[in-house]
Amino acid sequence: MSATLTPRLSPLRSRLAGLGHRRRLDRWLTGWSGLVIAILIALVLAFLVDYSLRLRRIERLASLLMVVGFTLWAFRKFTRPFLFHRESLADLALLVEKRQKIDTDLVAALEFDGSLPTSSTQSATGSAQLRTAVVDYVSDFTELLNVHLGEDRTPVVRRLRWAGGLLAVGALALALFPGHGRAFFNRLLLGAAHYPSRTHIAEFFINGRSALAPLDAIPEGAAIRFSAGLTGLLPEMAELRIVTASSGARSTLLLARRPAEPTTAQPGPVARDAMLANWYEAEIPRLTEEVLVELVAGDDLLEPVLLRVSPRPGLAFNVTVTPPAYAKAQLAAQPSKGNSSQLSVLEGSRVDVAVACPTQPLREVTFILGDRRIPMVPSLGQSNAWLLPDNLTDHPLKTITQPLSFEIDARNTMGVGPAQPLAFQIRLLADRLPRIVAAVVTERVLPTAKPSIVFGATDDFGLAEVRLNWQVRRAEGEVEEGSRTLKTRAPQSPATTWRDKTAFDLKPLKLIPGEEVRVTLAASDYRGDTPGQTSTSETIVLQVTDESGILAGLAESDEKSARQLDTIIERQLGIGAAP
Repeated sequence: MSATLTPRLSPLRSRLAGLGHRRRLDRWLTGWSGLVIAILIALVLAFLVDYSLRLRRIERLASLLMVVGFTLWAFRKFTRPFLFHRESLADLALLVEKRQKIDTDLVAALEFDGSLPTSSTQSATGSAQLRTAVVDYVSDFTELLNVHLGEDRTPVVRRLRWAGGLLAVGALALALFPGHGRAFFNRLLLGAAHYPSRTHIAEFFINGRSALAPLDAIPEGAAIRFSAGLTGLLPEMAELRIVTASSGARSTLLLARRPAEPTTAQPGPVARDAMLANWYEAEIPRLTEEVLVELVAGDDLLEPVLLRVSPRPGLAFNVTVTPPAYAKAQLAAQPSKGNSSQLSVLEGSRVDVAVACPTQPLREVTFILGDRRIPMVPSLGQSNAWLLPDNLTDHPLKTITQPLSFEIDARNTMGVGPAQPLAFQIRLLADRLPRIVAAVVTERVLPTAKPSIVFGATDDFGLAEVRLNWQVRRAEGEVEEGSRTLKTRAPQSPATTWRDKTAFDLKPLKLIPGEEVRVTLAASDYRGDTPGQTSTSETIVLQVTDESGILAGLAESDEKSARQLDTIIERQLGIGAAP
């Protein structure tokens, strides 16, 4: 049977509970202050090492891991034992008995009072009067009992003093040297900040691109130009430390100071006028393997920069020329594919250029036409080939209507392109005008005659139409015109040559002698959806006359024939030739 708690020992239990709270607070302060001391010591050591040696990023990663590891060890060693230690009411009573040499009266009274658990054997031994007497005895003298007497707070005070002192020193150092503090924590977290220095590297360019940002790979064999902009205390020379990535071989390149501002080939923002003359430059004529470069100027230096080297992509291309539909039959025998960058195509043709790199994959391919840059896309049907997208609203090669000059540039997966972009020139093949000739037996006709006109027309790709045009000049000076179609293109069998004759009925024109009719034949070629071009024959002048005029014309024709015959005979006999 367990005893019930009596109010007589309530003051003792309350004092012991207060002692427990104070001791727990001291343990927490002792543990956490120890961890603070360990962290501050680790940070100071890390700062001293980093500031004196200017650790690289991989070395600072090791330093950060060491700080974290030391902090975990310190937590386990100096903090964890104090945080997880527990003291019961019996432990506190025994501690007070030991310090004040009270034998075991406190523990016994607490057990008899029911404040502490007791075994069944202990509860059965002793009379109730004895238990009551012990409780009364302890309750009487505990009114004057100081449970905190003999409490040693030296460890917690010592640790708090060390932690407070280190924190004060650290805060003072950060207040006096804020730049160093910001740089240290940035560098500890693997940032790129620098400690304040008398010399400051404001800009660092490699081949015109800032080395303070990620760089693309350098083309194999390319020259490398380094430019550094400095402020503050300027040294005579800046130093570039070069380490070959494969063999670890080390070398040094000195950057000489330029007396004037950078050349126009040196891009990049120059924020301050004072920097215009503070540039240091040097060059490597040829880079063939990957290297690490570290710039050192005065008491400042930059993180090592990896210069990756990539072989230049060798571009191959294939050109496909699709002539307009109307010319496919005539150009079917001509090759439509090749690897020539000088093209001559018929107006209206389509040109497709497929670009590939047989030795390495490409990241991007760009079609350049003047100021226009069009990204090309990988082909679905050709392995490793890039084409202009078909869904362009203004496809530059879909229909060639004028001479073009364009380039195609590319970049491999490391951002390296060929030494020169592919250059193409497209010239136009002339679709010549059709030719047509016409003749008539006699140019003197009766008003109701039907003179026969013989004509022939030809074109290099196909004829579309032949028309007869006439113009009547009346005796009164009036002019009448008209025309009619003589021949049109057959859709299924276009022809390039037509030879035919037609009878021109003059009766409907109601002519009278003395009037004349001017006749021309016009031939148009076929150019698909594009309007064809037209050319005309020489004008045939038909003079309207009566029967006597016809006879005179015949006599004139005979006389002309006789003169031509005499000329032929003289040439044959050599008459009139020089002796």
